[in-house]
Amino acid sequence: MRGRTLTLAAAAALAVGVAAPSAAAPPTESFIVVLNPDGGDVGSQAAALARQANGRVGFVYEAALKGFALTASPSAAR
Repeated sequence: MRGRTLTLAAAAALAVGVAAPSAAAPPTESFIVVLNPDGGDVGSQAAALARQANGRVGFVYEAALKGFALTASPSAAR
């Protein structure tokens, strides 16, 4: 029984270490990126630009303006 308790404790300690956020992760912020209205497919442009910035595309805007919401580090978004 004691060996099983130690195994469970070790597994729990490893799980906590894996779940902890990385201290090296860069801070992220949200941006609205406005594209040229004549620039073509907004979705593909958004995906390409987000890939360049190591970011994530949020909502894609195609009616009132052409653009998208981007979550990325401030330096990458520039």
